[in-house]
Amino acid sequence: MHAKPPVDLTNFFSTVVCTNEWHDIGAWLSKPPLGVVAQGTTPVPSVLGEEMGHVYGLMHSRVDGSDVDYQDPWDGMSA
Repeated sequence: MHAKPPVDLTNFFSTVVCTNEWHDIGAWLSKPPLGVVAQGTTPVPSVLGEEMGHVYGLMHSRVDGSDVDYQDPWDGMSA
């Protein structure tokens, strides 16, 4: 049996990769193609959206005047 060649993802802006068992979630931004890896089903779906936001250039949200991340309950980047 021969292994399939790798899939060329360079034609895509970003990629979302999901695995079967939960371990972690995060965005990778080091070089194209940019993307998100969700290792298993995320217990909170908004977290996947927040990681995808990083791929599109968004940073963690903060309350005005604060330097602490994740403090704005009305912003999806505080997931």
